[in-house]
Amino acid sequence: MRDKDTEIWEILRSDYPELYGDEAYKNMMLKQYAHARPDVVKGEDEIWAELIKWNPPRFPFRCDTGWNNMVRFASSIIRFHSRGTIPIVFQVKQKLGGLRIYAHNDIKEYDANIQRALHSIEELSFFTCEVCGLVGELRDIDGYLQTLCNDHFEKADKCRTHRHKG
Repeated sequence: MRDKDTEIWEILRSDYPELYGDEAYKNMMLKQYAHARPDVVKGEDEIWAELIKWNPPRFPFRCDTGWNNMVRFASSIIRFHSRGTIPIVFQVKQKLGGLRIYAHNDIKEYDANIQRALHSIEELSFFTCEVCGLVGELRDIDGYLQTLCNDHFEKADKCRTHRHKG
């Protein structure tokens, strides 16, 4: 786990415990288990011990610091527009050069405002350097897509060139 990941993860857990907290995650997992296995009669502690064995506590934050403000903004939107059941954010990551925020809710679909906002934030990430938060663009670095500003692209390109010279 990287230090910058740990830092933003702790901030999110502190500022948005209903979205990122351990208790929220535990409740979500227990509900999913009860839904999937209604025939099993066990106590919550016994079920939780079994779930933890197969689904270790997560650390779902895997993106660089340039997108931290977008993640916090998305969290505020989710909190504001959630009616009744607040979704649990179970993963935040960089995928194919863009920001992805995955959440689970007891209801089938989120509020349309949440869906539109998350989609807009994901789209915005393709124009925001994932390292520093300045204007960036989608780049292909040896088949790995990243959204980077010119400075961070040049640094990544120099590292790539240095690696290939060996």
